Amino acid sequence: MNATEDGTGLAHLKTWGAAISDVAYGRYTDLADDVRQPKRQREAAMLFSIAGGHISDQEDFESALPLGKKALAMFRELGEVQGVADSLRLVVDAMRLLAVSESELTEVVCFATTELRRFEEEGQKSGQASMLLALARVNASAKRGSRKWCEGLKQGKEALKIYRELSDEPMEGAALLSLAELYVLVKSHQEAVGAANKALAIFQDLGDRKSEARAIHLLAQAHFERGNAESGLKYAQDAIDAWRDLGSRRQEAIELLAIAHFHLVERSGKDVVVSASEALSILEELQDTKRVKAATSYIVRGHVLSKESELALEVASAAVERWRNTGNAKHEIDMLELQSQTYLDIDSPDCAIPFAEQAVRLARKAGDRCAEGRALQLLAYVQQEREEYAESLEAANRAISIFHELGYHTLEGMARHVAVFPYLGSNKFGDALDNASKARQLFREAGQRFYEGRALLVTSFVHKASSAIAEAVRDASEAQYIFQKSKLVIWEAKALHEISQLQASRENFPAAVSAVKRA
Repeated sequence: MNATEDGTGLAHLKTWGAAISDVAYGRYTDLADDVRQPKRQREAAMLFSIAGGHISDQEDFESALPLGKKALAMFRELGEVQGVADSLRLVVDAMRLLAVSESELTEVVCFATTELRRFEEEGQKSGQASMLLALARVNASAKRGSRKWCEGLKQGKEALKIYRELSDEPMEGAALLSLAELYVLVKSHQEAVGAANKALAIFQDLGDRKSEARAIHLLAQAHFERGNAESGLKYAQDAIDAWRDLGSRRQEAIELLAIAHFHLVERSGKDVVVSASEALSILEELQDTKRVKAATSYIVRGHVLSKESELALEVASAAVERWRNTGNAKHEIDMLELQSQTYLDIDSPDCAIPFAEQAVRLARKAGDRCAEGRALQLLAYVQQEREEYAESLEAANRAISIFHELGYHTLEGMARHVAVFPYLGSNKFGDALDNASKARQLFREAGQRFYEGRALLVTSFVHKASSAIAEAVRDASEAQYIFQKSKLVIWEAKALHEISQLQASRENFPAAVSAVKRA
């Protein structure tokens, strides 16, 4: 899968620039330092400022949430309407960033929507804008699904309109940052560039260097996504320079990872390794374990792309030992999966088996049900590649059961997707179609349009295998429509290619030629 085609799984590339405006909590830092202000106002402002710093600078969301709630309670007690509006947005941001499942994000949406309705009833415009912006940020999450991205855009635009009416330039810039991020997700690259440039101009006028850097980061992302390598790399380097000037090493590393990701998509293995290695040295110094894992994964994948199998396996093996020696089971599981996946990437599924099995055992021992499900899903895929279909189905069904029990619909859909192929290998077409159809429904309910389209290609493949060509054409055509609407060009071309082959097999050559031309 092209990692940029679905827009998911890239949290390590976020600068949390849309998490909270630095100017917003900068205001409260100034207020907390103003000795002319009443003591309680200064205390509430200080709590807000510290919570904002935990989100934007330290990414310590667990510490930010209780501090934000305390600030909110104090501002409510003081009757400070603006403080309440800003604190609610901060609390929603922290809740969003802590959420690990679709259901938890839904709870965040319910909370923010309730507060929005309250502000609407009171006619409090600043509060309305604050909650609309917070909701836009929630809907930018991959866990909410691509269908929610357009809803987020609508909310972000409404927030932007109100902030402009209120002449609140700092928050106007913050809203533009969120809109730029959402435009990147929906692949409206020109609009993303426009929003990011407007935000950049605002923050330059305000002298807010951190928000300037974040706007430049989004300009780089927008240009990378539209395939403009030269501009993307230029803006990424500008962002690196800005973060270096500010002394923000973590953000510098994030930009390097963004460059590594771009090179990965372009399949330039050597460049992936160079950028990811530079990021890794910074992240190790900062002990940013989450992104250390991400950088390690990029290095391994870069070596695989460069046909440097031994180096790839060496890096993956060292990563497993590193986390094992520190007693970090979660990270060890992730790296065992990386090592297993690396063997798959170099066409050695027999060697991949022990590492996938170790990941399953370690996750079970740690009591991490989600990690166990993911490891079982990988094990199912490895067994599938070995054509051990019974073992593959056993692992896949165990993963399905875990994700269903946890209520993780997207992950359950992915596990069902894996189960399709061993059923096909065992000539159990009915079971294969049942799992493919259930996966499609789960993705649809979760609003995951990319995965829904991919599931339709799978149902089309199952229909084709059972000689139901008309049904295969129908599902492939629906997948093509989804990919077209989602601006997923590569996947739309894949769907059109499949349609062409299917139409040719039924001797409908004009339709086959038409599909080829469109691809």
